[in-house]
Amino acid sequence: MSKTPAFTLIELLISVAIMAVITAAIIPSFGNFAFRHAVLASAEGLKNNLELLQSKSVGGVAAGSTLVSWGASFGSAGSSSYSLGYISPTTGWNSQKVVTLPGGVLVTCTVTQVSFERITGSLSNTGSCTFYLSSDTSTSKTVAITSAGSITVIN
Repeated sequence: MSKTPAFTLIELLISVAIMAVITAAIIPSFGNFAFRHAVLASAEGLKNNLELLQSKSVGGVAAGSTLVSWGASFGSAGSSSYSLGYISPTTGWNSQKVVTLPGGVLVTCTVTQVSFERITGSLSNTGSCTFYLSSDTSTSKTVAITSAGSITVIN
């Protein structure tokens, strides 16, 4: 009778134990990755939304029959949402959409509202919005908005 090569039960148990230890060490870093990604996705989402609103202003997209300036409105510091909309010369700020941030992500802005000038796409006010985790403020991304209309994610 010839012996076929195989693993013993002890070797198999040791391999499974090593994999369990490695898995236990890696799982927490995946959780942190998900939170960091939520912060980055929120910052990139604001940047994309602002670029869309800037495009609407430059393109002369009207609200009904009224020419308007498109922009965003931000709540108080540590808010979990912001609004997209337009400023009408007759009715003022009109919210079109409220963007709710993923759970645990908050935003604090240096401005309460930004609006893009029609035709040029420039801004009358500048500032920045910082997205961060409610549980870890060191994990943050900032969206910088300049008067020339440049919108960038930094950090």
